[in-house]
Amino acid sequence: MKFPFLVLFLLSVRMLNAQVNGTEINSNSNSNSSNNSPSIIELNEIEIPAIQEDIELQPQIIQENKNKDLKKQEKVRLDNTIANDKEMTGSQGPNADIIDLSIKMDELLNDIKFSNSRKSPTYEQALKMENIVNQYENFNNQSFEFNYFNYIAGNYNVDKVDYLKKAEAIKPQNTDVQIQLAAYYFIKDIPDSSALYLQKLVDVNRIDSTALIYAQDLLTSVSQDGYLFTHGFDDSYACAYLQKVENYRNDVTLLPFEFFQSSHFVNRFKNLEILNYENQIVDNEYLKNIVVNNKNKKIHISISFPKEYFYLFQENIYTKGLTFVLDNNENELIADNLNFYQTISKELINNAISEKAKRYSLNYLPVLFYLKDYFESNQDKLAIEEIDKMINQIAVQSNKYNQIKKLKR
Repeated sequence: MKFPFLVLFLLSVRMLNAQVNGTEINSNSNSNSSNNSPSIIELNEIEIPAIQEDIELQPQIIQENKNKDLKKQEKVRLDNTIANDKEMTGSQGPNADIIDLSIKMDELLNDIKFSNSRKSPTYEQALKMENIVNQYENFNNQSFEFNYFNYIAGNYNVDKVDYLKKAEAIKPQNTDVQIQLAAYYFIKDIPDSSALYLQKLVDVNRIDSTALIYAQDLLTSVSQDGYLFTHGFDDSYACAYLQKVENYRNDVTLLPFEFFQSSHFVNRFKNLEILNYENQIVDNEYLKNIVVNNKNKKIHISISFPKEYFYLFQENIYTKGLTFVLDNNENELIADNLNFYQTISKELINNAISEKAKRYSLNYLPVLFYLKDYFESNQDKLAIEEIDKMINQIAVQSNKYNQIKKLKR
C-alpha cells in the first residue's frame, strides 16, 4: 500500500471553509494510491498550517490581523516619536508628518507580510517604500526611522547594513533591529554573530519556548544533510537559534525563503539550480522552480508555507513529519515518519496550554493521519488507538472537534 499525501490533500486541510476564485480545486495527480485519507471535500474546514506569522486566512480575517498589528505599531510609533521630540526639541507634541509616514510604512509592510504567494514586494510597493524613505531622509537622516526603514527597503541587501547598525546604535534594545541583524549575519554566514542576536531574541521571549519545541520537531523531520525551506518568523528564526546556539541538526541546510531576496544569500547556494535570479520575484513560482529542479537534494518544505505556493506543483507531495517532500520512496517515507513519531516529545500534541501551542498542534495532523493509515493497513490496534487519542486531543484543544471528526471517517 502506498501512502502519498497529494498536494491537494494537504492544501484542502488548510482551506478553512474557503474556495479559491469561487471554484473547487481538483488534483492533477494520477496517483494509484489506496490511501484512505479524507477527501478534499471533507477536509476543507481545518486550517493548516497554523504557525506562520503571515498565515493565510480568509480575507476578512487577514484584514482583522492587519488592523490589530497596525494599532499596536501606531501606538509604539507614537510613543517613540513623542519621546524623540522631547529629547530633541523639548516639545510635548509629536511630529504629525513623521507619524503619518510611519503609519504608511507600517501599512505597506503589513501588506507585504500578509501576502500568501510571495515574499518580495511588488514593483509598486518597492517604489512606495523608496518614496517614504526619501521623505524620512528629508525630515531627519539621523533618525532611527530613516536608518531602519532604509535598510528594510533594501530587501536584505547586505551592502546597506551600515544603516541597520546606525539604527541599532540609536535603539540597541529594539527587537525588530535585532531580528534584522540576526538575519544579516545568517545571510553572511557569520554564525557567532547570528547566534548573539538570536539569543537576544530568546532572552526577551520574541522567540518563545513553544516555537523552540516546534522548531526541534521541524528539524527532526528533515533527512540527514537535507535542505529545509521555511516561511514564517517562528519556524525560520527558532530553527536558526537551535542550529546556531544549541548546535542542533547543523547537518540541515536552513533556507528561510524570504532571504532569497538577497543576492548574497542566493550566491551561497549555487548548487541549487536557481536560474535567472536577477529581476525575479521571490514567490510561489520561484519556490516551485527551485524544488522541482532539485529533486535529488533532499529538499523539505516547511508546512508553514501558505497553500498558494503549492498550486503550481504538478508532482505528488508527500508528508514527512512537519514538512512536505517530493520523494516518494515508500519504504523510506514510512520509516522516516515512524522515526519522527517515536522521536519527538509530543508536548505540543498532548500538553498544549497556550493558544499558540494549540495552533501549533494542528500542524501535526497530516503526519498523524498518514500514520493512522499505515497502522490500519497493518491492523495494529494499539497504535491506532494511540494515534486516535492524539488526534482527539488536538481536536478538543484546537476547538475543531467536529471538523476533525469528519477526517477520521
